[in-house]
Amino acid sequence: DFFSGRAVGYASALCCVFLSATMGVFTEAYMKGNRASIHFQNVQLYVFGIVANVAALVLRGEIGPRAETSLFHGFNFWACVVVVANGSCGLAVSFLLRYADSIAKTYATALSIPATCMASYLCFGTPLGAANVLGTGVMLVSLTYFYVGAALFDEPGDQKS
Repeated sequence: DFFSGRAVGYASALCCVFLSATMGVFTEAYMKGNRASIHFQNVQLYVFGIVANVAALVLRGEIGPRAETSLFHGFNFWACVVVVANGSCGLAVSFLLRYADSIAKTYATALSIPATCMASYLCFGTPLGAANVLGTGVMLVSLTYFYVGAALFDEPGDQKS
């Protein structure tokens, strides 16, 4: 089968990376280049997401005349908590893109993974594996080197003018 090979998987991953990077740069440029308030920019950005999701739900028959259940079927308190949390994350990302850059957003996302692992370990006793520790270490070295840079390797008395 054509769609089950490794080449298709790698091509799909590369396509996702390219699209994600491109849209991250576009969104950052949009957020910084527009003089409108950040709240109005959020409305502009999220309207497109709402329209796309409603269209997908209608096409899949999850809402509209062909739907067998309501849109909120199965929602409970915790589902509402997740919706509010994700909405808050979206607002935080837009502030980050407006006042920082997409690199800072990427590092913030990367830092959330070890933070989640530590919270899971402390709250639920979930064991931390070697991959968690190694990945956290690599990410912290990358973060340090990105923000401090080559100054890490300067001699203590060296001054660049």
